[in-house]
Amino acid sequence: MINLHDPKAYCETLRYSPCQNYLAVGSHDKHLYIYKIDADGKYTLHAWHNKHSSYVSAIDWTLDSTEVRSHSGDH
Repeated sequence: MINLHDPKAYCETLRYSPCQNYLAVGSHDKHLYIYKIDADGKYTLHAWHNKHSSYVSAIDWTLDSTEVRSHSGDH
């Protein structure tokens, strides 16, 4: 079970990277959170993005897991 405390509102969408080393989490607090997954299965906050003006509604990774694309509720 993953226990995410960083988002300040409920999470709309979650997406693992193709390499399975990261989890992107889109929240209703208008932030995108990226968690690094270590070899023991521990999730630690790696980065976050706060440029959306509405909740994050969709997330997509590049095939090489180096970039994330996100979409917000305000289109």
